[in-house]
Amino acid sequence: MKTAFMMAVLLAALSPATARAQIKRFWLAPVGGFHTYRLGDVNNEIETINAGIAPLHMDDIKSGFGYGVAAGVDLNPAVTLEIAYDRLLGSSKVGDATGSLEYNLPANEFTARGTFRQATEATFAVGFGVAAGLVKTAGEVTLGGAPGTGSLSAHLSGSGPAVEGFASGDWRVSPRFAITPHIGFRYAKISETKVEGQVIHNPDGSNYNLDYSGLATGVRLKLYLN
Repeated sequence: MKTAFMMAVLLAALSPATARAQIKRFWLAPVGGFHTYRLGDVNNEIETINAGIAPLHMDDIKSGFGYGVAAGVDLNPAVTLEIAYDRLLGSSKVGDATGSLEYNLPANEFTARGTFRQATEATFAVGFGVAAGLVKTAGEVTLGGAPGTGSLSAHLSGSGPAVEGFASGDWRVSPRFAITPHIGFRYAKISETKVEGQVIHNPDGSNYNLDYSGLATGVRLKLYLN
């Protein structure tokens, strides 16, 4: 009788923890963040342009905001898996009454992500994660003439691997809502860039690349579906 009683107590103690660990919670989240970029070939080109248009000056493209959406599942309090889309923004423009030049270099990043944190029932937890996927440029360079004279545009294309490591937090605001900030480093380099389908090169003959590698920050506003 005593043994049966002890078994009943043990099962009662373990059952809630086991149930919590097995619940899979699905969610959707808008994403917003700030990013830095290398974009060395682009900025070298801008420096050359600046030498020829002084006193006008075109800024380098070193950073930009981003937005996107993610969908995922919390397998348990310690592990989250997700797929995410991020639109990385970056641009620079210069001009006067005689014309203008604009580099608009957004990129689309598609990744699968995993986040691992300490298993806790507290409202806030910290962890780390990794992501891997693909980055594709959606860039355009536009040369504009004087008002009323029209413009010429060159569309850039290309893709490359994207890999990211990050630290993250998870703030469970309510049973249906959580805020998850993260900060990390992204490697995302397009080594072969094309204009209207043709590979373009630097003056030294090397491939013209678009390097979106750099600091990656973001915040997810997670809405749980179950």
